[in-house]
Amino acid sequence: MYIGIGPEKGKRIPDRESFEYACGCCQYGSAEEKSMFWMLAKECETLEEFIKSLVEWFYSGNWRYDECDKEENWIIRFSNGGLRDYYGTYANAVNSARQEAVRKQVGFVVN
Repeated sequence: MYIGIGPEKGKRIPDRESFEYACGCCQYGSAEEKSMFWMLAKECETLEEFIKSLVEWFYSGNWRYDECDKEENWIIRFSNGGLRDYYGTYANAVNSARQEAVRKQVGFVVN
């Protein structure tokens, strides 16, 4: 997850949306952003290389990357043998599991 700082403060862009967001900002952004977008597009030999290059460049300024906020699939295992999957951050998965465990009066582990 990319978290805005400075003039971008308050913005949170999940990894899966980072390329789309960067493209949109370049499309409607400054002449410098448009120019860099096209330069990267011309220099990169593959789409994957272009995506990586654009994301690295775009988020190199007023953004920080927070690995802890990365959304993933998590498996919640309850002590009564129940399982549940959860998509989101680890912290949100733990909070969700804790709430359910309290209701069911069981323990849990998030993997």
